[in-house]
Amino acid sequence: MIRPSRFLVVGFIVFFLFGCSKKGELPPIRIGHVVAPVGADALDVERARQGIVLAVEEVNQEDRLIMGRRVEVIEPEVRNDREGLGATAARLVSFNKVAALLGGSDFLQVESLVENLGLMPESAKVPLVVAGGIPGRPANPFIYFLGLTPADQGRMLGRFAAESWQDQSIALLVSARESSRSYDIALADAFAREFGKSSSQVPGRRTFQTEHELAESARRLSSQSPAALVLAGTVEDLSVLRKAELAENVPILFAGPEGSLPFLANLDTPNTIYLATAFAITDKPEKSRDFIAKYQTRFHTPPDVNAVLAYDCARFLFDGLQKAKSLEAAKIRETLSEIKSFAGVTGELRFQEDNSVSRAVFIVELIRGKTKIKKIYEQ
Repeated sequence: MIRPSRFLVVGFIVFFLFGCSKKGELPPIRIGHVVAPVGADALDVERARQGIVLAVEEVNQEDRLIMGRRVEVIEPEVRNDREGLGATAARLVSFNKVAALLGGSDFLQVESLVENLGLMPESAKVPLVVAGGIPGRPANPFIYFLGLTPADQGRMLGRFAAESWQDQSIALLVSARESSRSYDIALADAFAREFGKSSSQVPGRRTFQTEHELAESARRLSSQSPAALVLAGTVEDLSVLRKAELAENVPILFAGPEGSLPFLANLDTPNTIYLATAFAITDKPEKSRDFIAKYQTRFHTPPDVNAVLAYDCARFLFDGLQKAKSLEAAKIRETLSEIKSFAGVTGELRFQEDNSVSRAVFIVELIRGKTKIKKIYEQ
């Protein structure tokens, strides 16, 4: 009887399908999963892992095997810094001989993987499929971005703001911290451009680096009575706004990291919060119904955006491997580049020239922890 499982081996998590091994069975196709928990919470990594496990269990069914071989995903323990991520990716390619790599949605981790893989010899540049996006990236023949880019997130929030508060004053608070400056600025710029297409108002912009600067900006903005406030920063920055006594009637459009919804739902604030995300469970999940049902049956909990993006990434990669009929890095890259659209959990994913995708974007409203889908934009 086939039994799904995962286990820890010398600092590695390896997951595939246990079954009755057959004599002469071909060795498995190895895929690396390089992701580190962000902050103290590891739930984002666990949900992503579960999404990949579900995709692996599907592709390892007897009638779906890739070139008659099972898929084995290796997830090493990794430090959340550039050196740790880069060394882990290099080791997976050179020592574990993985055919491809999967990455998460955190843009700093994605940026590090892109940078380090770019330094490898051409023959070692295995495909990298990630759930996040990074700002200002050129088209890259071996990296595929299946989540929301900063520009996507900012543009959709800008469109929603223009529809909701057209020709009213909007305030922009943008983090200028060195670690995330490029991401936050790219997001804020995209918001301003989109909002300006249908509004005569130019969003007022303030930048901050410290909690003191953020709190002071919030106090000044409250006296100007903006119709809404856009925050390009972190969940922790929202807590600072609460302590700074931002007017309770000012809605906040949160432009922060993907996967922030659970944290926002637990935030104690009277302000209505909106965010853009690649997935949220709706009352009538027509396109994602099958995935939600399979995931809940398998893991006894609803999926989140981390699970959905990881599942999409893994399935896209497995589809490319099926079509390539080869484990040579160049052939896999060539085959993946020929895929122009792909059926994701929330609908069709259409690839752009820079290997990012156009995908559905959910605008979620939170009022004292209660969530509601306000809009779904089909890009």
